[in-house]
Amino acid sequence: MQIREYREDLTEFVESSQSKIVNVSIRSIGFLGSSRSFAQGELLDGFIDAFRHIMENHREFSIVCSVVRGGYHCPFCDFKDTPLLRDELLSEALLRMPIGSLIWIPCQTGLVYATHSLCYHYSSEHGYSPPLEFQQAVIFFSENHDRFKWNANEFYEAAVGITGGRIGVEFS
Repeated sequence: MQIREYREDLTEFVESSQSKIVNVSIRSIGFLGSSRSFAQGELLDGFIDAFRHIMENHREFSIVCSVVRGGYHCPFCDFKDTPLLRDELLSEALLRMPIGSLIWIPCQTGLVYATHSLCYHYSSEHGYSPPLEFQQAVIFFSENHDRFKWNANEFYEAAVGITGGRIGVEFS
C-alpha cells in the first residue's frame, strides 16, 4: 500500500473528507507520488540527523498522530524492499514505528507540520528536499523538544473536535 495521496508541500493539511480541522495551521510535507517529480537538492546541515533523532524518540517526543494499519511501502523502491529496514544502522526504536505512520512536528511559531514516517526515508534515500522551513523546524524541535508542551494525539483530537482541549503549540 502506498501513502494515500499526493499533496503539494506546505498546503493546508486535511486528513479526509470526514474530518474538519479547525482553528489551526497544519501544513502537509512529503506526501509524494511516484508519478510526480519532487524537490531535490542539498539539505541543511544536521537535518537528517535531527529527523532521525525525532523518529527514534517518537514516543518520548509524542509526534505520532496516527499509527497505520497495514503496511505502506515506498513508491520509489522495489516493492519487496522494506525501506526503513534496509538501513542496518537504524535503532530498534525507529524500527518499531510502523512505516507510513502520520507524524506531526510542531514549530515554535505555532505552525504544525503533518508528514509521515516515510518522509525520513524519502530524504535520506531518495534525495527529497523538503521545504527549508520544515527542515529548520525539525532541527529546532530535535534540539528543543523539552521546551514544547506537545502531544500529537491530544492536539489532533482537539483540532478535529473529538475533545474540547486547547488547540495550539505551547513553547517556552
